[in-house]
Amino acid sequence: MNEIFYSSRLKNPFLPNEVHLSDKGINFKIRSLFSSTENFVLFHDIAGVEIDKGLFFADIRIKARAREQEMHIENFSKSDASAIKSMILERV
Repeated sequence: MNEIFYSSRLKNPFLPNEVHLSDKGINFKIRSLFSSTENFVLFHDIAGVEIDKGLFFADIRIKARAREQEMHIENFSKSDASAIKSMILERV
């Protein structure tokens, strides 16, 4: 399984955030104008997945066992956020 999801281009048309689902884990790439942050979490290290749904977009929050701080990635379509959550929960 190698799936790539991109955040909505309406809020940030040039630098969309990315979620890469691989066989072993999830890679998050959060971009901003002058920098980017990349995080990788193994599936067995995931303690929980939450989706915050707004009127048009959804945010995904991943709680990892080994980290105190949760990962938060924004501006996905509601269908993409639900698909990402279900794919993660299948592997956990």
